[in-house]
Amino acid sequence: MAVFTAEDADYFFGRDDLTRALVDRVSAQITAGGPLVVTGPSGSGKSSLLRAGLIATLRRTTDTEVTLLTPGPDPVGTLAARLAHLDGSRPADLRARLENDPDALRSLVAGTIGDGQAVIVVDQFEELFTACADERQRQIFIQALHALCRQCAVPSDEPTASAHVSCESVGVVLGLRADFFGHCAAYQELLPALEHAMVVGPMSSAQLRQAIEGPARRAGLTLEPGLVELILQDLGTNPDTDGDDRSDTAAGVLPLLSHALLVTWQHRHGRMLTMTGYRATGGIYRALARTADTTLEHLDLGGRAIARQMLTRLVGLGDGQDDTRRIVPLVELLPGPESAEYRKARQVLDRFVKARLLTVDAGTVQLAHEALIRAWPQLRLWIDTDRSSLLVYQQLSQDAAEWHRHDRDPAYLYQGTRLANAQQAVALWQTDPGRYPALSGTARDFLNASEATANRRTRRRRLTVGATAVSLVLALTGAGTAGKLAADAATERARSLSRLLAAQSESVAAVNIRLARQLATAAWDLAQTDEARVSLIRAFISPERAVLTHRTGLVSAIAFSPDGTQLVTAGDDRTVRLWQMPSGEHIATLNGHTAPVRRLAFNPDGTQLVTAGDDRTVRLWQVPSGEHIATLNGHTAPVRRLAFNPDGTQLVTVGDDGTIRLWQMPSGKRVATLRHRLGFVNDVDFSPKGSQLATADGDRTVRLREVPSGEPIAALTGHTEPVRKVAFSPKGTYLATVGDDHTVRLWDTATRKTHVSLTGHRDFVAAVAFSHDETQLATAEGDGTVHLWEVLSGELITTLTGHTGAVRAIAFSPDGTHLATAGHDGTIRLWDISLSKAVVFDAHGDYVHAIAFSHDATKLATAGDDGTARLWEVPSGRRITTLTGHTGPVHVVAFSPDGKVVATAGSDSTARLWDAHSGTHITTLNGHAGPIRKIAFSPKGPHLATAGDDGTTRLWEVPSGRRITTLTGHTGPVLAVAFSPDGKVVATAGSDSTTRLWDAHSGTHITTLNGHAGPIRKIAFSPKGPHLATAGDDGTTRLWEVPSGKLIATRIQHVRDIAFSPRGTHLATVGLDHTARLWEVPSGKLVAALTGHTKSVNNVAFNPKGTHLATVGDDGTARLWEVPSGKLIATLTGHTKYVNIVAFSPEGTHLATASSVATIRIWNVNLPPDPFRAVCGLVGDPMTRQDWARYVPEEPYRRVCP
Repeated sequence: MAVFTAEDADYFFGRDDLTRALVDRVSAQITAGGPLVVTGPSGSGKSSLLRAGLIATLRRTTDTEVTLLTPGPDPVGTLAARLAHLDGSRPADLRARLENDPDALRSLVAGTIGDGQAVIVVDQFEELFTACADERQRQIFIQALHALCRQCAVPSDEPTASAHVSCESVGVVLGLRADFFGHCAAYQELLPALEHAMVVGPMSSAQLRQAIEGPARRAGLTLEPGLVELILQDLGTNPDTDGDDRSDTAAGVLPLLSHALLVTWQHRHGRMLTMTGYRATGGIYRALARTADTTLEHLDLGGRAIARQMLTRLVGLGDGQDDTRRIVPLVELLPGPESAEYRKARQVLDRFVKARLLTVDAGTVQLAHEALIRAWPQLRLWIDTDRSSLLVYQQLSQDAAEWHRHDRDPAYLYQGTRLANAQQAVALWQTDPGRYPALSGTARDFLNASEATANRRTRRRRLTVGATAVSLVLALTGAGTAGKLAADAATERARSLSRLLAAQSESVAAVNIRLARQLATAAWDLAQTDEARVSLIRAFISPERAVLTHRTGLVSAIAFSPDGTQLVTAGDDRTVRLWQMPSGEHIATLNGHTAPVRRLAFNPDGTQLVTAGDDRTVRLWQVPSGEHIATLNGHTAPVRRLAFNPDGTQLVTVGDDGTIRLWQMPSGKRVATLRHRLGFVNDVDFSPKGSQLATADGDRTVRLREVPSGEPIAALTGHTEPVRKVAFSPKGTYLATVGDDHTVRLWDTATRKTHVSLTGHRDFVAAVAFSHDETQLATAEGDGTVHLWEVLSGELITTLTGHTGAVRAIAFSPDGTHLATAGHDGTIRLWDISLSKAVVFDAHGDYVHAIAFSHDATKLATAGDDGTARLWEVPSGRRITTLTGHTGPVHVVAFSPDGKVVATAGSDSTARLWDAHSGTHITTLNGHAGPIRKIAFSPKGPHLATAGDDGTTRLWEVPSGRRITTLTGHTGPVLAVAFSPDGKVVATAGSDSTTRLWDAHSGTHITTLNGHAGPIRKIAFSPKGPHLATAGDDGTTRLWEVPSGKLIATRIQHVRDIAFSPRGTHLATVGLDHTARLWEVPSGKLVAALTGHTKSVNNVAFNPKGTHLATVGDDGTARLWEVPSGKLIATLTGHTKYVNIVAFSPEGTHLATASSVATIRIWNVNLPPDPFRAVCGLVGDPMTRQDWARYVPEEPYRRVCP
């Protein structure tokens, strides 16, 4: 993952064309003046292009003096250190000159390079915002660079050497990550450069091939035939074509490709890189994570805790952009050499350096690449779990460094609320030193100095109390003002404490959801802040409902009673425990087993429970009393399986002693003992009717056997590693098998063929269970995660996290609304899966272009590449009908405002109207001479607008299909169309860079909105105001007044979609920089940047009330955000490819998303109208006095929930 340097230029392949273009741009920029911005997503190869491409070429072909630097935490000091040698001055002296006059850099360079040329390359320019906290230093740095390369202000023949050299012979190149465009836009000196930035896009298949084959050939290595094609396939490109890659697919994975090739080289066969070696790495998307996981697994528990602290400190948490890597001095990252922990920490550091995951240079440490943050799930989990605490730690460290940089000036110390918040955070960290990092020396000194100063202030205040009392009478006239000030101070204190409790709620949610809910309700009770509201919503939608604990050790068996009112668990502590559902209240503990209990089952009516374990006994218990009824003896080895027959009159048990025993129930009398020929098996399960037995015999084959003989009747093959688990579905329709190949296969028991294979597990699968209706399957991994899958399609529904060890047992409640999991961490967790559950269906078997809800929210319409539109029932996902007739892909679909008509349009140049109830075809709208890309119904009348590639927009009467008028004027395809809220104006936008406004009644052209410098793909009217938003390929979003056409605001951002809030007070934009943004209307002021997506964001939608925002992106997720705070509420996972479209149902209770692989998901997003009461209903017992004293020490103890 290391960046290519100028010295590595001979191994830098695939960017020849871009390098030549960059060299030409730099030459032109030197003449034109101003900096050149080179931008692209993280992992797109910017740094390698600048070093091994630009710098190497300039040094090889010209006499240009090239200086490379990165800003770091002290950008002005870095600039001075890199350029002071030009005139022999000391860096400290040059720094002082620059701080006094940034233009001084211009005269310095002018006097030293003579008639030559110089290029200053500033890579990782985003460090100006992530590593430097001093705004004054940022301004000086930018002003100095701008002065160095600005265009001549004197005539070209004027003999002013400094002006000539500085203006026409110096270039400045800035390497900037794309998601920091918005930060740079705040500086006037950078705006022209941003508008003409050079974008480092994705590599084509041919370029990727060069990047793989070229370095290997140069190093004398050979590639096994087919290896390159396999790698290109993993990258998501077509090895046989060029230029058709999706923009983010290749761009973000270059570091992953680099690491995969490194590990492939480590697995080489002689001088050949092989496909076997590549597969051993885990491929592009798993090689890095596998290396990191392997490095972590070689550490003991103490070493892993150190690694967690160390690695999370090396991540700069984003504020409006993605997380980034941080450069941290070794002395801050490691304990002091004299401490007992130093050697251990150094060993951990050295392991990650040896694995090339960290780099150490000049006394500093950093992640080898930011790709590690995105590609390693464990690091991502650590960050997401502790984000709130890490943000506080990061801010405290930055403020302490700023205090130290200003000679420990007391003016920079914390006081009041900020000090109180920091003290509470530190107290929390001290409760779990294995999880939270210790404060650095500077941060500790900073906090101690803040506390000492605060104490001195307190003592001074006490000394003045007497004098204040004497003069109190004189101040009575100001009592009203003083009272108001005191009330304001109390309010602000309560709000501050509310925010802190909300942050702590989110911090502890992963390990203690009950405490998280108690803290969230306490936060809201103190003050109704945005942060408290979001913490309540997150606490509510968290699927975890209760955490139950056994005394010690592994919990290995779990089952719901048939009526779902009780849960029974058993484990290594030799006990069986009964719990009330759904409260999780402990009912009884059943003692009697003398060894770990491995199996348990309820009889069909739930009145009896049978348990078995390593003590070779089977025990029968009365439920719910827990009375011991009988002990069934006879097995001479641990009992592996047990099951009741359908009417509960018989019990069958299978032991490692080679016997199958039948028992009469409830008497416990042994009916028969049968010898089986299974020998030792990994797992065994009975079919529901008891006529067949499935066994995992230790090899790659699953065998179906006859009962009671045990004779094989079929062999199921397909796993590539030994099979560990088998499980029949409740009705016997499917058999699930689990292998060491990290896959789960579902078999159709009638055909005995694979129904679907579930892939994507990162660790071994330790448990598997079907829901009672056979629609869902749960799988549990060794890393503690639980996945929920749709049985019919094999699609992933959701992933549950919270266990800190392998999950060994899973059970669905009979009604399918809850899931119980148990594992190595000794806990049983109860999950409400109704909220996270999504209805999943394959809509078209091909790309889905559009989706739309009917106005009564009972139907969803979809349009796809297969030439059809389809109507689906909501929320069940049942297909109602298929609308056929188009002869090409259907691009758009929409319901009329009255819900009676569905309109579709597509590449066959037609639009069609359909009866929304029956699906009957009404009429076809002909006239366009090319594909129709967009349609829009008028909100106030029976009119439909269609926009096409023929450059026209046509207005039609609905449902008659009569053409009203044709709007002409665009000189290229019309890419967007919309009606104003009152239906009086139609707006169209197209590839000719213009937006046009038309009278919707007469078709008269009103005005043309000019300003965009490229095709305009998105337009939207504000629902409540005279505003229109447009977004184009030129990277700008513009806000206009309608119908005057006056430009109100322009924002620079590469946008893929825009949407107004229902009240028109906010505009949401999403785009290529992985970020959604909320803007205030009409001021254009940025309200919030919504970060979390790891790839481009494609679509955005507000819920009907405007309180929430949904986004979907190329990272395969849908995300739900709170408005206007922009705080993330939930991440909806399950899609396996990029997600194109999102839409809320009209009542806002459901969310529909569509992915590139034709999968539609309908999510339940029905959030409570009163989150406080809803969470109180889940809390159960109030916060203990001990927890209250720990988290809310300033407030008297009270019960928060009514």
